[in-house]
Amino acid sequence: MRVRHRGFAIVSAIFLLIVLSALGGYMATVGGVQYTTTSLSVAGTRAHFAAHGGLEWAISDIVNNGAAGLDCSPGSTSFTVTGFNVTVSCTGQSVTEGSDTYTVYNLQSTATRGSLGDPGFASRSIVATVAF
Repeated sequence: MRVRHRGFAIVSAIFLLIVLSALGGYMATVGGVQYTTTSLSVAGTRAHFAAHGGLEWAISDIVNNGAAGLDCSPGSTSFTVTGFNVTVSCTGQSVTEGSDTYTVYNLQSTATRGSLGDPGFASRSIVATVAF
């Protein structure tokens, strides 16, 4: 007696299609996550350099104009650099050592783009102390 097996090829073909579809979907998801991660990394780097630019501006203002140039009262100065809102705050304290008197400036520069909770939100802060 001879038994014929029929229909096994179609079952294996459907199984193979399902497995390959799942693998393709997984790869598309990984690719999307990788793209998003890279975009956020670039935005973070741009925010860092925007904050660094704000800090350089404040230091340059102190060196070129002294206390008269940069308003070191409590408060801050804000401006925009390549899509980032940069806020520079400064506090100054007069220091006397022997016969020398100078001012120590505490600077903080923060660059942000978007608002907290947005998918493209990026923010970086840099702090520096300058004596002049």
